[in-house]
Amino acid sequence: MMTDLDYARAQIMTLIAVNNVALPITDDAGQKNVVIALAEEKLTDLTQRLNKVNGYANLFVKDGHRIHVVSVVNAQCALVEDKEPLTTYGDSESTVGMFIDYLEQKNGPVGLRSVSGMKPFARAEGQEPLVAA
Repeated sequence: MMTDLDYARAQIMTLIAVNNVALPITDDAGQKNVVIALAEEKLTDLTQRLNKVNGYANLFVKDGHRIHVVSVVNAQCALVEDKEPLTTYGDSESTVGMFIDYLEQKNGPVGLRSVSGMKPFARAEGQEPLVAA
């Protein structure tokens, strides 16, 4: 039985092939990686898949009846650097859809840094960090 992600992959790969969709992002080896995600997936799952292709991907995100297309390049090759990249932690509940919403609000590149492990505790402005004794 196909999962929702498997179905989305089949649907999007068919659309790419039938419509001869241009894939602008090419990695260092000349591969045109296609990464497919669902809007409701955890962002950390997407970052793992992007890491597997060394940060170079033609990203397609299925969001209900819409498909978002995002060009992803490794930060080392980005023409413009995002001074304040987003950081996602292993225990984050952020979804791919939330990331797409954020991208649509920004004017310019958006950096995304993935950190394994748990998000550090937040503290109020000016508050000293907690130290275990």
